[in-house]
Amino acid sequence: MSIRLDALILKILSCGEMHGHQIITELNKRSDGFFAIQTGTVYPLLKSLEKQELIAAHTALISGRERKQYHLTEAGKGYLQEELDKWEARSQNWKNVF
Repeated sequence: MSIRLDALILKILSCGEMHGHQIITELNKRSDGFFAIQTGTVYPLLKSLEKQELIAAHTALISGRERKQYHLTEAGKGYLQEELDKWEARSQNWKNVF
């Protein structure tokens, strides 16, 4: 089974609005370091997700710095649910074999 980074990022954002560094930190924390992805991977993916209108962004002042805050769109929520359904089906097939 392949892991889709886009789906992982959307899942993280399903919990609320975050900036890029928060997404990286949260993904690392939730996966116990398994998904220790770099900014050079995340930011192009965020740009792509935004272009696909799966996420939207706005600039916010956080701790004295302007940061781009990302959140899921309705289309992003639908796409995430499709990916979760696919993952559940694949996971069940693995369980059936093992």
